[in-house]
Amino acid sequence: MAYTFCSKCGAKVEWADSCSECGAKIALYDAGNAAERSAQPSKQSGEAQPKQSASPWWRRAASRAFPGTTITVLIAGAVLLLFALGGMTIYRLLQPPRFEAPSSFKATGGAMEVRLSWDKRNSSDSVWLTCSEGGYPSSPTDGAPIYEGSGVSYVHTDLQYGTRYYYGIWAVKYVDGEREFSSTRGTYSASPFWRGPVGETLREFVEVAPNTRVVGADGKYIELVNNPVAKDPSWEELRQFLLLDTTDQLAYNDSTFVCADFAEVLHNNAEAAGIRAGYVTVDFVGQEIGHALNVFNTTDRGVIYVDNTGDGGSSGCWLDRTVNLQLEQEYIAESVFECEDYWLSWPSMGTVSGFQVFW
Repeated sequence: MAYTFCSKCGAKVEWADSCSECGAKIALYDAGNAAERSAQPSKQSGEAQPKQSASPWWRRAASRAFPGTTITVLIAGAVLLLFALGGMTIYRLLQPPRFEAPSSFKATGGAMEVRLSWDKRNSSDSVWLTCSEGGYPSSPTDGAPIYEGSGVSYVHTDLQYGTRYYYGIWAVKYVDGEREFSSTRGTYSASPFWRGPVGETLREFVEVAPNTRVVGADGKYIELVNNPVAKDPSWEELRQFLLLDTTDQLAYNDSTFVCADFAEVLHNNAEAAGIRAGYVTVDFVGQEIGHALNVFNTTDRGVIYVDNTGDGGSSGCWLDRTVNLQLEQEYIAESVFECEDYWLSWPSMGTVSGFQVFW
């Protein structure tokens, strides 16, 4: 209950604008001031007592209701921050997904092909992929379109060795039946490495079994060097090549140069001359040591096996020979060119138990 004291007679006045004892006008104060006044001795003189300073009642009430001002402000700030962060999260969730080109776009050269991969920005996106040989595509209509779909990889096949391919990728969607492309793009370029008609590569070792390579007389691996532009010759083209090639004139030596080495040199010389050649290993019945020769796929006579192994010295004669190579048949060679003092038909080297061809 709020009360005060009459300044004239000192009587206690509760919620009234005049003293009930003497009728003097009363200036009301809040309960706090009244309590302070009650603790002070009243003057029973006729002199008017000075007015006491007082805070508005609502300010004092607020002070009593929120005693920890700093803590209150911190808590209120934290609550507001949580609301703000939550609002930002909700805002992001409500925003439409970014319509941008796929990220991590990459092109890797393969055997006469290029493998392309990317990461989509959104799982619902489709992609638009184009290719050009003259530079990076500047727009979705620049270059040849090679893929449209929802995948994350593509293999561009049947490519030309020695050509560099430039790729551009966009995100694509349909709006009212019309394609709409992302304003951003991804680019990459790559060149395929060469792979021949039967899987041959530019350089390869002759392996007759897994991890088992053919070696020459010096112990080094036999290595075939292929030419991507080499072609199958006609019989006459092959004959002219053998006529000019001097591999058969090299000296045979068990320690430095044997049939495996002759076949390696002839193969690589033919490929360098633009003639596609193969390498052949032969096993004979009952023999631990085999043999090596070459094979050509002529355009007019089919497969021709050529044995180019020389002898121990320079005879001055061509030693190029052809062989009718067949399983369980005698290995008998015939000279390609006639030469005085040299026979056309050579003695049998044994019965063929198996052979392998390497292109």
